Amino acid sequence: MKAESLRAQVGYGSKPRHRGEPVGVVTNVLNRDFAPAAPNMIWVTDITYIRT
Repeated sequence: MKAESLRAQVGYGSKPRHRGEPVGVVTNVLNRDFAPAAPNMIWVTDITYIRT
């Protein structure tokens, strides 16, 4: 590694900061109504476990 000038990556570094308007905000189409009229009409997911 030394001969090729390679180094190990340590940690993730600092998080970038966003200034200004929120990015990726969408309208609230469910309006907290989580009781669909029929099956397979409303899909939700949670991806908080993915480090971005």
